[in-house]
Amino acid sequence: MKTRSFLLIDIFSTLYLAIPILTSWFVTITCIYYCKVLGILLSPLIFTLTLCLVILLLRLPLKKLRKSVFPIGFNKEYISWFLNLSLTRAVLSSGISNFLYSMSWSRYLIFRSLGAKVSYVSIFALNAEITDLPLITVGRGTLVGDHAKLSCHFFNKNKVILKPISIGENCTVLANTVVAPGTKASDNEIIGKGKST
Repeated sequence: MKTRSFLLIDIFSTLYLAIPILTSWFVTITCIYYCKVLGILLSPLIFTLTLCLVILLLRLPLKKLRKSVFPIGFNKEYISWFLNLSLTRAVLSSGISNFLYSMSWSRYLIFRSLGAKVSYVSIFALNAEITDLPLITVGRGTLVGDHAKLSCHFFNKNKVILKPISIGENCTVLANTVVAPGTKASDNEIIGKGKST
């Protein structure tokens, strides 16, 4: 891929990373400035809702992620995948991601705005790493343990391969488990022993 193409993708990626963060902080600080104590009390809600709304709006023009194989380069599939990844990184770079992921309601709203199909009563460890959220389904009552990694992509030479991950209800993803692209777990399964599945 040409340098200009990489540069253009990086510019869009930077915008997709910065816009949600800056907008959320601006709206939250403005509410605190004008609403004083009420603004402070409502700031987690204001920040989360603003972040989710901006993410939803930025996802609208992107091509829907699905099981596919595509070349790394300047094409719709790669750009859409990379910009979705940038939105996930925006949440992680917001400065308060640990705070947001500590509360069930905010974690649920963020995951849903990023495209994940998760139940409100799913439990995720604070340090679980989850990427490619539009391709992830996690059932009701499932627990994702410490340092577990769920990723729906891998690279093969100059191609990106996307495969959805589906985890049923009441499952447990053990700590330090890497859940590989394409994993399908039925209800009540235990996934991993600290190694790839």
